[in-house]
Amino acid sequence: MCRQTEKIEVHEKCIGVIKGYSLLKRISLTLQGESLIAIEENTKELCVIKRASKKLYKNHVSMKGHCINEDFLKEVSIVKMLSKDPNAPCGFVRFKKFIEDDLNFYLIEEHGGIDLFDYIIEQNKKIKENRLSIKQWQLKIQYIMGTILETVNYFHTQHHLCHLDLSLENILINSKTMDVKICDFGLSLIFDSYKSNIDNASNKFQISHNFLCGQYAGKLQYKSPEMNERKPFDARLADVWAIGVILFIMLCGIPPFEYAHNNDLRFQYIINGRLLELIKLWKLEENIPKDAIDLLLQIFKVEKQRITMERILNHPYFVRSRQLMVSHKNCAKYQATLATTTSILSSNAIKTSSVPGTILTNIKQ
Repeated sequence: MCRQTEKIEVHEKCIGVIKGYSLLKRISLTLQGESLIAIEENTKELCVIKRASKKLYKNHVSMKGHCINEDFLKEVSIVKMLSKDPNAPCGFVRFKKFIEDDLNFYLIEEHGGIDLFDYIIEQNKKIKENRLSIKQWQLKIQYIMGTILETVNYFHTQHHLCHLDLSLENILINSKTMDVKICDFGLSLIFDSYKSNIDNASNKFQISHNFLCGQYAGKLQYKSPEMNERKPFDARLADVWAIGVILFIMLCGIPPFEYAHNNDLRFQYIINGRLLELIKLWKLEENIPKDAIDLLLQIFKVEKQRITMERILNHPYFVRSRQLMVSHKNCAKYQATLATTTSILSSNAIKTSSVPGTILTNIKQ
């Protein structure tokens, strides 16, 4: 069972009210509005309110006047659908309410914590304090990745849904409980079923799903090479690629490349199976467990050779992640230890001057 949303006493000054919700502060601007932290006045539960302008939505444009692929009402329907499933994993933000007025739509969701980008920055700061070992950070990463993989697999298999915008910014974590939540489904797509070959045993059509996609929007550093080449692609394998980028950044503190294209020298090394050479060049071997390197090597391949989610679930790295997840759920002592553990990327802080490419603090978009 998923934990209930945190209840708090309001100490911050209210900056506004929306139909029973007191607004505490703005999290960020969005393409068609903003995201705000709020508190439900009756239950005193924290929540997030995403506001979108009806006018901008109707015209399919952002506040800057650019045409966009994101669909706010589609996101509402997806989060609502997922939240209705009593057997769903806890790894995504839950729908709370949808309201509207003359000017705006409002999606109210549970408050999932800070995004993984900010969480890594917090942990990276502890590097300089040199308080914990790299092993402790690797265990936390492995637990987080286990939740992400379990949840994305659920999307793919149970709802034929691909997120298509997985990134550090679109995954939240409660640093106290270590609960991990995927959010922001504005680019997500549900792929319809179709009838394929007749099953000779039953003489009935088999139901299949075509995950072929031609939507190329998303954050550049997380997009797969086939997306950057604007070729039709398997949306499931695009999610897998983005997960690989997330895992690499969490382990190393830097992105593996600027973008997945042959114009990027680091990408050329990695797509040709030379990831380990780069890791040794950057002196990051101790940051990455051997089974994580093996998994990344299988993720960072051209689409036809890329590891599938089904095979990832049987990979040693995920098997150990699942063991950590079970321990976290069933063992109060372990849970308390994991929740209070302050992690670092390396017992000797990564020397950014020795690492080519963009440093983590400069990549948030």
